[in-house]
Amino acid sequence: MPDDLYWKTAGDLLKAIQNGLGGTTFSFDDSRNALLAHFQDNVFQFSAAKSQAELIHINSLLNDIDGNLRSFTDFRNACLDAGYQFNVNWLQTEYNTAISGSQMAFQWDRLKDMDYIQYSTVEDDRVRPAHALLDGFTSPPSDPIWNTIYPPNDWNCRCFVIPGLEENAGKVTADPKTFKNKDVIPYYFQHNVGNTKVILDPDGYYKYQAGSGKPKQLQAEKNYGMPSVESLYNRFSFEPKIEFADKAEAYNWFNDIAPQGSITEKDPTGLELQIDRDFISHAIEDHKKEHRENYIGNVLDVIKSPDEIWSNKNDKGKLERYYIKYYRNWPLMLITDIENNIKPYSFVEVTTLDKKGKKILNEKQLINKRKNQLIYRK
Repeated sequence: MPDDLYWKTAGDLLKAIQNGLGGTTFSFDDSRNALLAHFQDNVFQFSAAKSQAELIHINSLLNDIDGNLRSFTDFRNACLDAGYQFNVNWLQTEYNTAISGSQMAFQWDRLKDMDYIQYSTVEDDRVRPAHALLDGFTSPPSDPIWNTIYPPNDWNCRCFVIPGLEENAGKVTADPKTFKNKDVIPYYFQHNVGNTKVILDPDGYYKYQAGSGKPKQLQAEKNYGMPSVESLYNRFSFEPKIEFADKAEAYNWFNDIAPQGSITEKDPTGLELQIDRDFISHAIEDHKKEHRENYIGNVLDVIKSPDEIWSNKNDKGKLERYYIKYYRNWPLMLITDIENNIKPYSFVEVTTLDKKGKKILNEKQLINKRKNQLIYRK
């Protein structure tokens, strides 16, 4: 995958997300903190899909429409035209849609518990006829139609929702059969971004799929061109971990830094995570044989200064985030449940035992986590 293109596209779309949410980072108890995590995953997934789609398209330009090999000059000019289309025209449209989508997701978070909400347009001559039909439509947030018509409903859509009044319900109707027509609302916009937390659908638009029809799992070495963990340890010398002698020292450390029972730390993407006493106790007491108390003091450093952050869905389809940092001898990994209020739930030294009982690097475990959306790399 084109590395520079991947990070550039994602970076521009992240700025749109921040614009729509109204900030680059949010406190742990702000609902936008969780939205930011989901949208970062979405943006990087979309960027990967778009980057590969552009690469495939560029490769197709080697030959003209008659199948003849182009001259270098013709090929260069065709690539320049394609690049302008992908990275100027389409990117601007995607940027605008990302702003609208993130705004409407946050709006849903604020209005979903109201009795009624109303669909509104900007009421100018650029409003699409299909969207104009919905102007003023009012119904409870529980109405299933919002899973089809909740804005944005198309690229560059400027429609929005506002608090609604009961007396306006029924004045404007919305037939689900009409609006589920892909020619009225494109099928990859037929969802409620506040619920799905997907603004830009890579599977729907760029058709980024493997032969099985399922989205590809991007891998660190194969798709991102990253070195294996074993080779990293062969090439570089990493800093040592903080190490505690026993559980008492570990608990004393946490009590000193978090006298109220919890502490928050921001990662390099702006996401704020909370480490509480329950997490520390779980790590130490529920994994006694692994002696996680020895390295638990590095957890904030792994959040604040990781070497890699990966976003991935687990076997149950729940979004998780993996923070990996390479220390002298062995890497550490923090696993965070994005679905459950950005709660870390596991902190491990990525090792296993060989047949002789000697501790060795568990590269298989890292291969399983270093995949899908790479959202940060030092």
